[in-house]
Amino acid sequence: MRFGVTHVFVLVMRRLGLFDMTTEYPYMVTYRLKATGRKFHYKKVDATHQAEAMRIFEASMPSATVVSAHALPQNYK
Repeated sequence: MRFGVTHVFVLVMRRLGLFDMTTEYPYMVTYRLKATGRKFHYKKVDATHQAEAMRIFEASMPSATVVSAHALPQNYK
């Protein structure tokens, strides 16, 4: 995974709490686990964009295989 200088700067500023102008939206990540075979599982993740949603999910569940991530309506709970 390669990041541009601007992307790294924004990630560092967000981590420090100095750059909180970006809005996070809900994404539904569809994934599979080897233990359950071909069954799909779903998890809601809040992120600024789709690629970040997939990265956040992969960090939380490294053994899962991500199938897709799609945006949910902003009022989804």
